[in-house]
Amino acid sequence: MSGKGGGGGRHTVRLPVVRKPAVLVFRTAEPAHVTLPRHAPGKRERGYTLTGGERPVEARVPLARAGDHQVVRFQLTFRDRAQVAWEARTELVDLVPGFDAYTEGRGFDVVRYLGEPGPGVLRHRGRGAFLLQALDWDLKEWVKLAEGNGDGDVELRWPGPGFYQVRAHGTWTLTQIVPEQ
Repeated sequence: MSGKGGGGGRHTVRLPVVRKPAVLVFRTAEPAHVTLPRHAPGKRERGYTLTGGERPVEARVPLARAGDHQVVRFQLTFRDRAQVAWEARTELVDLVPGFDAYTEGRGFDVVRYLGEPGPGVLRHRGRGAFLLQALDWDLKEWVKLAEGNGDGDVELRWPGPGFYQVRAHGTWTLTQIVPEQ
């Protein structure tokens, strides 16, 4: 199920209950700066600020397993009341791309690491803070693995196979370091 719309200001997207872990895939047709606060009943408000820089926004954010609620609500606010076409939809985690040695992206994303526990590197290029978090099997935030600001290379230790969330505004790469034998 998905929501589509256009224009600036606030929008409410109602998505069906997801009884399995899933991600929200959010895309815009043009470059935009989008504030996506998540309103979950009974929980503190969590939010994301999404931008594609000079490119359209393409982001994947975790949706924790839903309870008995009928809908998941997001408020979308576009900077400068931009007139931007957008789409939001849910995808089950089966569609999250997997990697074992290397992957790259831009902005916010959820990835599935298939490799072994061990050393790795998060490389970020661009302005602003960046963060890599391990998620539990329900896609809830589990532990921070790496963080920084601006251009940076941060060493990390992969706990093992699982889902990970990158929060960044620039481009990034995730690499598994294979010890030399």
